Amino acid sequence: MRKFKWKLGKRLKQYLKRSVNDAKVVSTDTGSPGVVDREKSVPEDSSKDTQDTEPETSRAEHVAKIATAIDTGGTALNSLSQANKIVAKGATAIEPTEEAVEGAYELWKPVLEKVEIFASLIEDIGDVQECGKFIQDEARFTNFWIRTGSNVITGSRVDEKIRDFTEAFVDLRRSFTEAGVLATEIRVANLADSSKIDNLTHVRGAGLDSGRACLEGTRVKTLGALRDWINNSKADAPRVLFLLGGAGTGKSSIAHSIGAHSRDRRRLGSFFSFNRTFQSERPPKYVFSTIAHDLANWNPAFRRALANVLHDQGDLVGSVDIAKQWEGLILEPLKRVDFVGPVVVVVDAFDESSSADAPERRLLLKLLAEGSRKLPSNFRILITSRLEHDVAFRAHLHDGDHQHISHINLDDNKEEATSDIALYVRHELAPDRSLADETLQDGDHRLLVTKAEGLFQWAATACRVLLQNPAGLTLQERLNLRLGAVLGGGPFSLDDLYRSILEQHFDLDEPVLAERFRSVMAQILCASSPLSIESLDEMRRLATGGKRDEITLVVQYMGPFLSGVSSRTSPIRPLHTSFRDFLTDAARSGEWFVDLAPGHSTMALGCFRVMNNRLLFNVCRLDTSYVSNRDIPDLEARLSIHVPQSLSYAASNWKDHLATSHPTDLQQELSRFLREKLLFWFELLSLLKCVNRAAHSLEAVLKGYNGSGSTPSKELLIDAISFSRRFAGVIAYAAPHVYISGLPFSPA
Repeated sequence: MRKFKWKLGKRLKQYLKRSVNDAKVVSTDTGSPGVVDREKSVPEDSSKDTQDTEPETSRAEHVAKIATAIDTGGTALNSLSQANKIVAKGATAIEPTEEAVEGAYELWKPVLEKVEIFASLIEDIGDVQECGKFIQDEARFTNFWIRTGSNVITGSRVDEKIRDFTEAFVDLRRSFTEAGVLATEIRVANLADSSKIDNLTHVRGAGLDSGRACLEGTRVKTLGALRDWINNSKADAPRVLFLLGGAGTGKSSIAHSIGAHSRDRRRLGSFFSFNRTFQSERPPKYVFSTIAHDLANWNPAFRRALANVLHDQGDLVGSVDIAKQWEGLILEPLKRVDFVGPVVVVVDAFDESSSADAPERRLLLKLLAEGSRKLPSNFRILITSRLEHDVAFRAHLHDGDHQHISHINLDDNKEEATSDIALYVRHELAPDRSLADETLQDGDHRLLVTKAEGLFQWAATACRVLLQNPAGLTLQERLNLRLGAVLGGGPFSLDDLYRSILEQHFDLDEPVLAERFRSVMAQILCASSPLSIESLDEMRRLATGGKRDEITLVVQYMGPFLSGVSSRTSPIRPLHTSFRDFLTDAARSGEWFVDLAPGHSTMALGCFRVMNNRLLFNVCRLDTSYVSNRDIPDLEARLSIHVPQSLSYAASNWKDHLATSHPTDLQQELSRFLREKLLFWFELLSLLKCVNRAAHSLEAVLKGYNGSGSTPSKELLIDAISFSRRFAGVIAYAAPHVYISGLPFSPA
């Protein structure tokens, strides 16, 4: 027992050291390549002590029980030799490379430390076992006179033994206490660091969507080139590759294909997709914190490195400083980790992050491009984007001196796109078994492919038009009726296709219809995040006083352009950004131009009326105020039941729809909100994890009062801003703290 600590620690270190020495040796016994030849660990046999018992007396029976207990304890302690087997099994799982073995040794370091602590306890427990045997030996004499004579002869030895064992018990108790405290401190520290990683601001829903990947058998050449770039093991291989192309060329599909391919091989560290529809939820300032969060969940070594960084730089958790995030959340942890094989990060649709002149976008692009020099040689960042001027500059299209950056321009490879579109069109328009005879002629397929001119989005939109509302018409009849004019003329751009399809459903010569189309589409397109027909309709009715479901009247015909139009509860969003761009660019859309300003006015008024109607005390019907938000087990279910999408959206996003001045009706709703609903709003923001938006939203309202004198609403706003900043932490921790901690100091 005294040697347990030394033996077990030595055995563990021998296995790891042997693995390092054998990392470059491949076993020739089995004929399997890549298997490290390691000796098998054979656990040492342990022998049990046999005890003599005398069943004649009651005392002898107790002695027998003591012996059994000691033997059982000895067996349990000896079973710890199984640790050798566990280490051996773990060692055989290590890849036969020096980097892998060194990484494994780092992984086992904490185990060795814990083994040494535990072995110290086992060493002390050995003293207890020895003490038990001593008691057993001394109790074997049942005759009083014999035991007395024995004590006379060996009394001093017995007293010495008792003192030794007493000290051993005291040491054991101290060891258990100290080790327990140490283990607790280590566990708490680890949990705290892990909690910091989980609290990093990260965007949900912006990741990989394998359903958007390329059709099997298409884009073979481009995907092959990207895979070769990812697997290039040269030290000077480009760290960053820009995949460029115009709208509808299939950039995002290629990005998701590469993402799915890398994920299946456990090489995908992170996938971040920008989307103009979700622009407020996916700003550039959240990119690096999301990537760091994803990498930590993907790789344990990176997670430990990131935890160490956050332990030293806790302010990184809530930082929105993009440059600081790049250094602290990405580069610094990467310095402490050695990855084996390529690590892939995908940033899709960069052009949809914000306007090209936005400072955040310029800084993000600079760090991704120029900052990639500092990345490990096996790190790969794929960025997809339209060929806008700032992206073209950073991609160094006309400068070959930047070896760490490369690019592929899909506009230069129309031949591959054309053949792939042919496969796509045949796949999408393939008849069902029940309609085996319903198919298009080969000439019709070729005509659709030719008109697409290499744009996958053109082909996809045309296919959706043909597949929509098929009742009573064959596929050929739908082609002639809906796309006959398109296919019969000359070149037909994507904008021309959009215009032609809209003209089939909406007659803008009808003033009521024209106004309704523009108003409804402005409301849909200006939403900070996609809303359902149900939510859009509620806000519209409250804002305009309308009685009809004008949302459905318009979107039921927009299937080729919008998703979610067939359900009242599904979020509505453009199927492709090019349609949004078409409608919001007057030079391209002409009479179909949609001005978003009226949409923002409708949404702003609708948001405040929704909140004034629906906000109330304890909105989620919480059972107690004594738990934090994170400890409410069914919080998501309660939000789903008690907080409709319209209220959740209004509480979180009304700031995005405010203008610099407030109309009279909006001012009235604002005043009511500040007087009656403010604390209820703070409560809901806490449950939605959006307390950080409170102060910024109230400051946006205050701008509308600039230049005006002191009014009750303005004074209340100033107090509310101060309150939200002072109590944001406690309110975010638990919604009831709005009333428990903040109520005495709340704006009055």
